Amino acid sequence: MTTSHDPQAHPAEHPMWTMPQLMQLATGYWASAALGAAVELGLFPALDAGGEAGRTAEQIAAEIGSNSARHTAALLDSLAGLGLLAKADGRYRIAPGAARLLSPSSPDCIIDALRFNTAMYQLWGQLPDCVRKGAPVVPPQAHLGEDEARTRGFVMGMYGRARGLAPAVVAAIDLEGIKRLLDLGSGPGLYSLLLARKHPQLKVTQLDLPGVVKVARELQENEPEFDRISFLPADYREAELPGGHEAVLFCGAIHQESPDSAQKVLEKIHAALPSGGRVIIVDMMVNGEGTQPAFSALFGLNMMLVNPQAHMFSEPQLEKLLEETGFADPSCRAIAESPYWLIEATRR
Repeated sequence: MTTSHDPQAHPAEHPMWTMPQLMQLATGYWASAALGAAVELGLFPALDAGGEAGRTAEQIAAEIGSNSARHTAALLDSLAGLGLLAKADGRYRIAPGAARLLSPSSPDCIIDALRFNTAMYQLWGQLPDCVRKGAPVVPPQAHLGEDEARTRGFVMGMYGRARGLAPAVVAAIDLEGIKRLLDLGSGPGLYSLLLARKHPQLKVTQLDLPGVVKVARELQENEPEFDRISFLPADYREAELPGGHEAVLFCGAIHQESPDSAQKVLEKIHAALPSGGRVIIVDMMVNGEGTQPAFSALFGLNMMLVNPQAHMFSEPQLEKLLEETGFADPSCRAIAESPYWLIEATRR
């Protein structure tokens, strides 16, 4: 039996659209633009400072440097209408149900992830050019090291996103008995950091591009697990992967690869693992038609705006690639409370 979270699930065929439904889809960017504006203006830190008592539109406008309390109130009212803010007696505060993710004082705050999404918003306006030309609308390496500010913004955005997803992802991965893990394309490194926290015997190597690793090291240097983490600045597509690891985690990265380049990466992972070693892939997936879940299909478009090789894989595609590169017994399952699936296999 399939579920809506199953990459093989199919929605009802040919639904009957209504005018209001289509207009809601056409104007869907209004809500995301309002949220993005709130992030860019610093609304959430300003609201957080008001605590339970909340703050007026005039107070918020002064805090964020707006010349218009009326315009500020219009944005605040829209966010309250979306359920992100609570409003009472002309005072606004972050809604209790959203505070965990939007309050800067919360350890689970994802504002950095939202800030990165806001930066992507402008690129979506160039989607027609991307489709016409069959090419990204920005240089593919701009956020991966060539531009230090954009690289930092990218890593911080991925860190913020990982903070929200990590509890579910880490709970789904069992590394009992594994002593050394290679985190390939590690990004901010939060997943393998938390896996090291979950498994005190575990030592981790985080491998990513030099600019990415630099920021990741800064993010982790005060964590108690830091002495069990080593950092390897390298391009996993070009460098020989280090041996001595019993498992390789490839999390949130295979969607950056085409089927051909993914096969080459999996061959390198296979060569780096001992017999019986495990590869653990965590990523979004689509069904066999490439259409569902809709979020995964849209994420594929998002990646094409910045990456010429981006590809959303299906379960059969990944299983076939794993078997062709020498891995046995691939198994796939959804990770609850996340958009991710986990597929594991063992090196023959």
